[in-house]
Amino acid sequence: FSEMLFFFPAAFIGFLFFTIALHLFAILLGGKGSFSRTLSGMGLSSYPIILLFIPFLAPLALLWWSILLVLVFQQIHRYQMTYAVICVVCPFLMISAFMFATGFIKLPEFLINWNNFSL
Repeated sequence: FSEMLFFFPAAFIGFLFFTIALHLFAILLGGKGSFSRTLSGMGLSSYPIILLFIPFLAPLALLWWSILLVLVFQQIHRYQMTYAVICVVCPFLMISAFMFATGFIKLPEFLINWNNFSL
């Protein structure tokens, strides 16, 4: 039960942090949308995340969410498709790199010891 009490606030804070990062990156790329529209677009495009709890549907859910997020950013910030993809992918990569660098997420062992890898 205590894990659930921690999960929902942490998920909300993560969602808000990711939304702020995406919006700031969109503004840097010359986006025209407001933060409230970005927040509502993030919320509406996040419905496929519910499928993450079904293990064999998780990759499909992430792909579906990513496609919806790109389409939402294309509409909200009046981007071409290329700018919308860049706007969604770059903050995700930056946040992931930060999480790996700080040790919040550990790299798989075969990536850490890639020079000792043998078949």
